This record gives sequence, C-alpha cells and structure tokens, in this order.
Amino acid sequence: MQPVLLWPRSHSTIAGFLERSPNDFTVVDTNYFHELQQLHKLRRDTPIFDPFPGHGHHYRDFLNHITASGCRYHIVGLEACQDVLRTLKDPSLSGATIEEILSALGYLDRKRSKPEAVVWPLTIFFARLIGLFLVLVSLSMLTQKQTMVETANALVHDRPLLLIVGMIALIGGLAMVLSHNIWSGGVLPVIVTLFGWTILIRGLLLLFLPPGAIVGLFEMFHFEDLFYLYAAVALILGLYLTYAGFKSLLPSSGGAKR
Repeated sequence: MQPVLLWPRSHSTIAGFLERSPNDFTVVDTNYFHELQQLHKLRRDTPIFDPFPGHGHHYRDFLNHITASGCRYHIVGLEACQDVLRTLKDPSLSGATIEEILSALGYLDRKRSKPEAVVWPLTIFFARLIGLFLVLVSLSMLTQKQTMVETANALVHDRPLLLIVGMIALIGGLAMVLSHNIWSGGVLPVIVTLFGWTILIRGLLLLFLPPGAIVGLFEMFHFEDLFYLYAAVALILGLYLTYAGFKSLLPSSGGAKR
C-alpha cells in the first residue's frame, strides 16, 4: 500500500505544501467519513503522513482507525511531514527503510512519534461552559443553603413550572447529545457527553413523570440532608472541567477545507 496522506484540503494544494504529487500517496480526505474505506488494507508498516492533525470533520474517526490498526509510522505535523518527505527524496538514502529514516530524524522517539490527543473545539467549549456554570452554582449553593433548599422544594411542587424547566432541559440536552455524542478520546469528552445525556434524561423525566413521582424521586435523594455533598461534587466536577477546558489547546490554525 502507498503511504497514506491525511489531507483535509483540495488535492491541488498538496504540491505546494509537500512538493509531491497526489499520485505519490493514498490521499484520504478527513472531511468525509466514507473515505475511511481507503484504509481497509492499512498495514502496521504503512507510513501515514498527517500534516494537519485535528482538521477535517471526521478526523477523530480516522485517528481511531489508525490507532486500532497499530500503525507504527504516523508522522504528525506539517514540518515533520516535509522533513521526512524531503529526506526520502535524497538519492543517497534510496536503500534506507522508512524506519531507519524516521529513527535518524528522531521521529521514532516515543514522545515525538506518538500523536497528540486531539481535543475537539466543541468539547473544549462545552467543558468551559459547563465547568464555569457548575463552579458558580456550587459556590452559590454553599453560601445560600436555606434559599436553595426552599427553592428546590417549591419547584418540585409547582407542576407548571416543572414543565417549563423540563422543556428547557430537553432542548438543551438534545442540543448537546446531537452535537457531542463522543465516547472516546479521553476523560474530558466522555464527561461532557455524560452531562448532555444527564440533562436530556432529566428533561424527559420532568415532562413525563406524574407530579407524585417527581416529588418521591426528589425526596429519595435527600437533597437537604446531603446538601453539602452535592455542592462539593458539583464544585469538584466544575473545577475539573474548567481546568481541562482552558488547559486544552485548539487544533493549530489553517482549518479544514472542503
């Protein structure tokens, strides 16, 4: 199999970036899921050039496939790809293997050869949004326990208001689940996904459970007795999401083009 080139741009731009023809690679466009079919014969020793990690609407799917295939030679970043391709054109190295070239250039070093985990911009946005929301709400809970308990008790006994809250939770939960239903790629995206499903399920319960069942469910959680525990959990989760969200870097500039 030819070397694979993950390319989220027009094929006509390959020569300008890499000084190579598209015919030198098996070019796959990470914007389109069906392009994964081109990787069905991927072998562990197939070189994969990845100049723009994180770009392309389905980049995560391609990265997961490459990881599952156990590929040994994943060259990540534009500079690294240019460096390796330039070296491969050297006539004096025509007999060298790709492993020998990568080793000589330092790209088989454990740290450098391993692709960085890609955090989606939407994951970062939701992590920051949910994290800050939880931190601020939990701090408010810690300073106004009685008010919060009274508000929660009044809410569960107000069926019309519960319906409105349920509809708001439903639209918010659906928006998160439809846009961010990601169950791989690390702890952060999974927590964000779980939060979206939690909001969605809560909205459905508020809309469809009878009033008595909602009151019984609320009492089962002993909100007043375990108030500080719930506030502490929300604060810790909020601090983690806020830290992880602002610590994570967006993919480098020069976004994917169709």
